[in-house]
Amino acid sequence: MEITANGVKIKNKSGDDFITADNVVYSVGMRPLRELAESFYGIVYDARMVGDCMGARRINEATHEGYFAGAVI
Repeated sequence: MEITANGVKIKNKSGDDFITADNVVYSVGMRPLRELAESFYGIVYDARMVGDCMGARRINEATHEGYFAGAVI
């Protein structure tokens, strides 16, 4: 529910709880927003979809796709 300076406020089956932590990694599933990305086609000079916009990617795949998309502009 919230990341604070001292940890994370969560909601679980038994109600609200707090987990004390020095560091937090926020890693959750995502869905691509293809319609939003496609809305740029025809508006800008050159638009390309790369990374998670196309579907779930690993960081190395997304980085290479972004690099090569930028290289041809």
